Amino acid sequence: MKELDLLTFPQLADRAVRPTLRCFGRMVWPVAIPTVAVTVFMIGIQGAWLKTLETGEVDAGVVTGLLGFFAALFLSSIWSMLCLAAISIAALDLVEGRPASFWRSLRRVFEPRVLFTLLLAMLAHLVGLLFCGIGILATIPLLFVVIPVMIDQQVYGVAALKRSAELVRFNATGRWADSGIAQ
Repeated sequence: MKELDLLTFPQLADRAVRPTLRCFGRMVWPVAIPTVAVTVFMIGIQGAWLKTLETGEVDAGVVTGLLGFFAALFLSSIWSMLCLAAISIAALDLVEGRPASFWRSLRRVFEPRVLFTLLLAMLAHLVGLLFCGIGILATIPLLFVVIPVMIDQQVYGVAALKRSAELVRFNATGRWADSGIAQ
């Protein structure tokens, strides 16, 4: 692990991305098929809803359609976040030389400690977003490596958030362009 301490943040990110690209085909289908299905469902609901608005027949069906659209949008967002976490875990498996499996990684996301830490990170992002959006510009880079910290270093909860910020702030060269925050 000592050779990793001397790499800049872009070099570390590149080291994680290359193995991930090798198994992209195996990872994309479990993510893409449900995402496309929900998107088609949302387009259908939105089309039916807009058609009833054009005809001027606003009734309970329009409200139901609108609620269905927002429910599908919510589920799509949740699925996207879960997939992002699972793919990040699978990428870590690849970097460590273990075989990557989307479904095994997705099960790992639902481990209580991992899920709790991810919810804490989302809460930090939400608080940053509530402060006029400017705060989220600080939380996104600082919490960029929460998932690798949890999986690789077995650190969870607030300690994982602190460790992520610590790793992103570390800059071996001292140049701003090599900083994790600048990336």
